[in-house]
Amino acid sequence: MTEVDRESEKIILAGVAYRIFRNSLIPCVAEGESSAGTAAPDLGDAFFLMDPLDGTKEFVNRRTDFTVNIALVRHGVPEIGVVFATGRFFSGRPGKGSDRDQ
Repeated sequence: MTEVDRESEKIILAGVAYRIFRNSLIPCVAEGESSAGTAAPDLGDAFFLMDPLDGTKEFVNRRTDFTVNIALVRHGVPEIGVVFATGRFFSGRPGKGSDRDQ
């Protein structure tokens, strides 16, 4: 895991925890925290699952083929997912298809 991975994870975790779900106690499982060997949080019925920077080498080399991936999982089923890829933002829900911001 690179410094870029760690910093992007910190930024996204802060955004999810403090801006999006301020009054929520939904835990977050992130790639860096998981690979660091820290104990997994008690996930309960809902948790966020994220890979804050998939394609680190591409990002560092200023190429666009990297993604940021975040999902909300409830009762073991993805409820909503968002992906930032090639300069576009995508979101989707099971049974509802996906949307793309341009």
